[in-house]
Amino acid sequence: EGVTMGHVARLTISTIRKFLHFLQEAMPVRLKGIHLTNVVPFIDKILMLIKPFMKKELLEILHLHSKPETLYPFVQKECLIKELGGNAGSLMEIQSKGFISGITG
Repeated sequence: EGVTMGHVARLTISTIRKFLHFLQEAMPVRLKGIHLTNVVPFIDKILMLIKPFMKKELLEILHLHSKPETLYPFVQKECLIKELGGNAGSLMEIQSKGFISGITG
């Protein structure tokens, strides 16, 4: 929510390459999955542009979800925010409790 095509248009190929290099080579954690929610149809076109910079392993753990229901097999509803059809409370409620302060907004 809040991310528009204008934000995406400001990204350069160089910036995307650097981010993907960090994500694949330098980030000090092992990713088991990357789930992007509320994905809009044009994301496929963007993904086609950056696929050449992504390793096969990263592509295998990348999951795009255009609707919350496709996320449920991966994440329990009790862990998801209300806006994604979960039972963990709304994003505003969780932020007010300080669980994820500073991550968004």
